[in-house]
Amino acid sequence: MNTRRQLILTFSLLTTSMQIAPRPTQAADDYRWSPIDAIQTAVRVNDRVRANRERVHAIGEDADAIRLRGGPRVFLEGEINQTSGQTGGAEFYRAREARAGVRMTVFDGGAARHEAQAEKSNQLGTKAEYDSVYTSYGTTTATVATAVGELYSELAATADRVAILNVSISEAEKLKSQATSPAASETIQAFADQKREELAASVEASELSQIRLRYLLSASESLQIRTLPLDLAIAAVIVPAKIDEAIAIGFDQNPDLVTARHYRDSADEKIRQLRAVRSSPVVEASVARVRLHEQTGGVSGGSPSSQSTTRIGITASWSFGQSEAPEMRGALKRKDAWSSDVEGTAKAMETDLRVSYAEIGAAIRGLAKQTKVLEAAQIASAKTSAGSQGIDEKLNGLREFEAAALPLVALKQKILMSRIRIQRILGFYVDRG
Repeated sequence: MNTRRQLILTFSLLTTSMQIAPRPTQAADDYRWSPIDAIQTAVRVNDRVRANRERVHAIGEDADAIRLRGGPRVFLEGEINQTSGQTGGAEFYRAREARAGVRMTVFDGGAARHEAQAEKSNQLGTKAEYDSVYTSYGTTTATVATAVGELYSELAATADRVAILNVSISEAEKLKSQATSPAASETIQAFADQKREELAASVEASELSQIRLRYLLSASESLQIRTLPLDLAIAAVIVPAKIDEAIAIGFDQNPDLVTARHYRDSADEKIRQLRAVRSSPVVEASVARVRLHEQTGGVSGGSPSSQSTTRIGITASWSFGQSEAPEMRGALKRKDAWSSDVEGTAKAMETDLRVSYAEIGAAIRGLAKQTKVLEAAQIASAKTSAGSQGIDEKLNGLREFEAAALPLVALKQKILMSRIRIQRILGFYVDRG
């Protein structure tokens, strides 16, 4: 097989389609993770994500407690009155009264309902904020989904770069066997040694990415994450074909925008609650069984009497103070702040999507151009191998192949990372557990 056919075959192996393997098991050592596998696994099992999920569950009962505050409440009350001296001709009077019954709020202008809704919106905002949990890995701080996506794309790109370097080393070894002078052999050996150094650096970088990715996946140190080839990884990350479709989804699902909306709604409900407290009475109804025991006459004696009655009561109270005024001002300011944040977040989300789609478009155009460069390098290398050129010309052919193939890897990596970024912006990686 001549050099041209070898180079074309090798490069095609880097980009050819293959069937995606089934989901991993402990026995499936050859399993290749898709980027979606890695990200969804991290969102499900990452320690920080799980901790945030528990925080959400811990505050989930607050709104229900507020709703129940105005419901039926059982009460037990007692009262003792005692008077000594001349009172209506009697020297002594004592009355003991015991009351047991049920009391509940029948009207408060909607204050409790708005307060409960404010707390519910605040909880939803907190959950949305936790869903976008940020984590530290290496020297970078990013969302879990973004961090996993970056590390995955780097691993996949490194695997393709390693394959290209192995081609260069293999071809250099074949040229070395054809060398007819010590000088030519030394030149080829120097080229091969340089490629081996680059290969070792790539392997070391890959292992660092493996360590960081295992941390985000909360995985054991023995796990080796094998990625799909870049072409298949790109195909696994599906995004809307049109930017307008993506923007429409983002307005509904972007985690940062959802967070800001919930916090704004919480402030709005708090304002409604305070207005209800200030403008509406609180009406309570009660029903109680009353036991009254009275004793009149002298201290050492008298005429005791007892009776039991049922009392039904309704009370109304208004709040005329200004204690709610500072709280109202704070709620109004918070609503204004979160309303501005909703608007700013929406604009930022749309800008990020447009930039990501533009980057994909530019990378695709770059791929088309660079593929032609690679084809030209392969043809030139084939002519050089078939001719009587010297070792230097043949090594230059290998260098031209490598120089044309490596930019393709970088462009594909950019496309993969941009598509992962789009999915994160659209809320595809939100933990809904």
